[in-house]
Amino acid sequence: MIYFVSICIFMVYGFYTAYVYIFTPQGTKKMKITENALKILKQRYLKKGETWEKLCERVADKVASDEKKSQERSKWFKAYQKIMLDLDFLPNSPTLRNFGRDGGCGSACFVLPIENGRRSIFRTLSDAVDVQTYGGGTGMNFSRLRPKGDLIDSTGTKASGPVSFIGIFDYTIGNIIRQGGIRPGANMGILRIDHPDIETFITAKNKEGVLKNFNLSVGITDVFMKAVENKENFDLVFKKKVYKTLPARTLWKKIVKSAWKNGEPGIVFLDTINRANPLHLLGEIEATNPCGEQPLLPYGSCNLGSINLSNMIKGDWIEKQGEIDWKKLREAIKVAVRFLDSVISVNLYPVPEIEKAAKKTRQIGLGIMGFADICIKLHIRYGSVASVNLAKAIMTFIYTVANETSVKLGKEKGMAPVYSEYELPAPKRRNVTLTSIAPTGTLSIIANCSPGCEPHFAFDYSKQCLEGETIDIVPTVVQEWTRRKGSDAPLPEHFVTAGDIPMEEHILVQAAFQTNGVDAGVSKTINAPEKTDKKQVSDAFFKAWKMSCKGITFYRDGSRKLQPLHAEKREETQSKSQFKN
Repeated sequence: MIYFVSICIFMVYGFYTAYVYIFTPQGTKKMKITENALKILKQRYLKKGETWEKLCERVADKVASDEKKSQERSKWFKAYQKIMLDLDFLPNSPTLRNFGRDGGCGSACFVLPIENGRRSIFRTLSDAVDVQTYGGGTGMNFSRLRPKGDLIDSTGTKASGPVSFIGIFDYTIGNIIRQGGIRPGANMGILRIDHPDIETFITAKNKEGVLKNFNLSVGITDVFMKAVENKENFDLVFKKKVYKTLPARTLWKKIVKSAWKNGEPGIVFLDTINRANPLHLLGEIEATNPCGEQPLLPYGSCNLGSINLSNMIKGDWIEKQGEIDWKKLREAIKVAVRFLDSVISVNLYPVPEIEKAAKKTRQIGLGIMGFADICIKLHIRYGSVASVNLAKAIMTFIYTVANETSVKLGKEKGMAPVYSEYELPAPKRRNVTLTSIAPTGTLSIIANCSPGCEPHFAFDYSKQCLEGETIDIVPTVVQEWTRRKGSDAPLPEHFVTAGDIPMEEHILVQAAFQTNGVDAGVSKTINAPEKTDKKQVSDAFFKAWKMSCKGITFYRDGSRKLQPLHAEKREETQSKSQFKN
C-alpha cells in the first residue's frame, strides 16, 4: 500500500526536474518525472485531476482485465503498473490516453486500402476519420488511383489524380478531425515509383505548409533501383499502359533534390518489405503507418510499446563503463509482450475489418527507446562498430525472449488464429509479428531518455511538441555527467549528437536493428547538418537499400522555416564542452 506521494522540484542546468517520491512500507523509491513530462502528460494524457500514478493504475487495470482469473488479474495489474511507474516500459500514446477512460482505441498504427473509384476512395476517407478520432494514425497507398487527366469511362470526365485526393484527405483529417481529439491527424501517403503521376507526387510538398498532415514516401522497387544503377530508362505505367518513359536517374535526382530541399519525400523499399513479410501468404504489403515502422496489410493495425534501455544499466557508468542488466531486460520483455498481447483482446476498434484482422494475426510491435543513452553509459560512440554490434546484440536478445514469451502465451491462451489457415514460416505463437522500433518522440520525454534508436539531436535544444508550446531539453545523461564532473568539464568522446555522426553511420545503426530481430520496421530519421550536399543524400539512400533497410527518411537542418527541433546556438561553439549552471 502507498502511504503518500511527495513531489520535489529542483532546477538543474536551467531546467526543472520533478522527483516523485513514493513512500511504501518497504522504503522510499525515487522516480524521475521531469517538468517537461508533466507538461506533456497534462496536455495529452491525463484526465482532469489525474496524476501520473493514477494514469498507470487505470491503464494497468484495463490491460489486466484480459486475464480470466482474479488472482492472475491482480498479479499482472501489479506487474503492468510497476513497469510503467518505473519508466522501464511504456505503451504507445493511444493506450496511455484512452485505456480505462473514454473507450478509445489503444492501437497507434493502421493501414487502409484504397481502390480506384469514388466509393472506395471516400469509404477509405470515412474509415481514416474514424481511426483518427480514436487516436490512431493511418497509412495509405494511392497508386491504384487513375493518373491525372485519365478519361473516366463511366462519366466521360477526366481524373484529377492521386495527389488531388491526398489533398482532400489532408484537409478533412487535419482541419475537421483531430487525432484522438487532441492533435492534428498523422498520415502516410505512398505512391509507387512507376505511377504516371510520380513526378507531381515527388514535388508535392516542396512548398512548405502543403499537405502538412501527411508524410509522403515514394514506393521504390528493386527494378527501379537497378535501373538507376545501370543508367537505364524507366517506364511509368498504369494498368499495363505505358504513359511515359524517362531516364531512371532523372526520377532519382528529383527524389534526392526534394528530400534535400525540405525532407520530403521519404522512401519505402516495397520489395525489401515484402521479401521479409511474415504474412506474405495473405497478400502484398503496399503501405506503412505514418512513421514507417509498421508495414501492414490492408486493414492491418498494431499496438506498440517501447522498453527504456537507459534503465537497463547497472554500475556507476560515469566513472567507468556500465553493464547491461540482461536479467532485468529479460523480465521487462516478458511483461511487455504479455501487456501488448492483452491490448489486442481488450481493445476497442474503430472499423470492423480492422478488428477482424487484428484478432486474426495478433500483431504487436515491441521496440526500444534510450539507445543513445545506453551507448553513452557503456562508453560507446554512437555510429561506431561497437554501437552497431550493440544494436545487433540487444535487438537479437529482445526478439529471442519475445518469441519465447509469445510461444508460451500461445500455449496458454491460444495461437493466433491465422496459423490454422496458413502455413506461416514463423513458429506457431500468440503473435505473428513481435518487434518494431517507433520514433517515441513523446514517450521518450515522459520516460526521460533518448528517442527510439536515434542519437541525441543535441545536448541543449528546444522541441515544438505541443500546440503553441516549446519545451527545452538537456539530456539526462548530460545533466548527470556535469552534475558529477562539473559544468566546465568537457564531455568525453562517446558523447555525440546527430550532427557529429556521418550519414553512413546512421544507416549502419538502422540496418543493424532492422536485420537483427525487427520483423516489422524501424523508424529513423537521418538528421543531417545544413551543409550536407545532394550526393551525400543519394549515397545514403542507396546504402539503405543495399543494407536491407525497409525505408529511409532524411532531414537537413534548417531546410524548413518551421522545424520541430532547434539546437541552441551556443552549441555551435560549445558542442562538447560546457553547459551553463
